[in-house]
Amino acid sequence: MVLKIIQLMSWKTGVNPGIGIKIAENLSEEQSVKLVQNYFDLVEKQGQPEERAADLIKRLGTEAFKQILVKDIDRQAMSK
Repeated sequence: MVLKIIQLMSWKTGVNPGIGIKIAENLSEEQSVKLVQNYFDLVEKQGQPEERAADLIKRLGTEAFKQILVKDIDRQAMSK
């Protein structure tokens, strides 16, 4: 079963709102689970205490963040 979902990480709202970024699309269930696991691994290894996802993305850079999340996922599922 292929999940026709676009994976987005959204920025926080409020004083400094941002727009979501496309990470990958048309992922299988297995690929989606891997992407989420990669996110949790990233937060565990490189996240700072009480750091929000948007701040982590800003600190690492969008492209570096995307590359970490899609590692070990089929290249065809990666967004450009």
